[in-house]
Amino acid sequence: MLIVKARGTMVTFTPKKVAKIAGVSTRPAHLSVVRYILENLREKGLVELWKKTFHGYRYAITSESPLWQEVKKRYGKE
Repeated sequence: MLIVKARGTMVTFTPKKVAKIAGVSTRPAHLSVVRYILENLREKGLVELWKKTFHGYRYAITSESPLWQEVKKRYGKE
């Protein structure tokens, strides 16, 4: 959803935004699970940690990411 509607070459998001799109509760316990999954994707090089502040974590996916390319290929964009 984020990548398909992207107008540029990078999308940024928080674990809370991912949870809302996925229809998961945004309670702290659930957000920690979403962040755990995002950290696993980061270790595999599919997403990047864009910013870490006292507000929380913000992740990014760029057009060079294999995840970006797979989504664009699957949904026929680009």
